[in-house]
Amino acid sequence: MIPLIIGWGDNSKKIADIGLMRCQNCSNIVGAELRELSKQINIFFLPVSKWNINNYIMCPICKVGIKINESEKKKILKETIALPANTTSIEIFNKIMVNIEQNDFQKLKNKTDAIVEELLGLGYKSDDISYVFSFILSQLPNTP
Repeated sequence: MIPLIIGWGDNSKKIADIGLMRCQNCSNIVGAELRELSKQINIFFLPVSKWNINNYIMCPICKVGIKINESEKKKILKETIALPANTTSIEIFNKIMVNIEQNDFQKLKNKTDAIVEELLGLGYKSDDISYVFSFILSQLPNTP
């Protein structure tokens, strides 16, 4: 007789990195994740059935998520397919922020070319750098 190993419980699966965002709960700028949360049954540690499947945009720091429906999930995946991985976005973000004081738009504007050249020299792709710069600019207060 072979013993049957059965397990069940909650499952969280990362679907994709979906870009930078400011978390509404913890206020950190994070690389947001699209995650699928479900209940599942495993036999011999292999999933055989899932139910109660929901999709969330989740903050990897505080673990708070915003529930989205299937059509929103598909739209987000289409919009974010060309974005850099969250680790790359955060690395670029941190390197840019080291060069400027927070909310000092003029300093950012004056140093943009030098910062871009430095990041290109470190091997980052220009599209990835442009994405992160546009995110940072979207976070700054409106300036005259």
